[in-house]
Amino acid sequence: MTLSTDDLTAMRAAQEVLLPDTCTVTRRTATADGLGGETWTWAQVGATIACRLSSHGAPAEYLQAAALQGRTIWMVTLPYDTDVTREDRITIGTQVLEVLGFASGG
Repeated sequence: MTLSTDDLTAMRAAQEVLLPDTCTVTRRTATADGLGGETWTWAQVGATIACRLSSHGAPAEYLQAAALQGRTIWMVTLPYDTDVTREDRITIGTQVLEVLGFASGG
């Protein structure tokens, strides 16, 4: 079954209603230090984004790896076209989260 453009647009709009939080994505960026080297900083990518933060729904392999490292895994749901990579950080309120990977929505 192939979805029409209208169907996809309606589904994306319905999903975005379920994104009650907001976040920013930051990306590690090199800046010249004036001495021939560079300094690494975190720069915001784009505008503030609607999102949903949840402690449920993370893929099993991420949960297992986190348990071995004594870390907590959070699932962040973002709009489908959000510019985010594995090297980025997502900030929601005062929480700064490192992106570990991506879970397919289906």
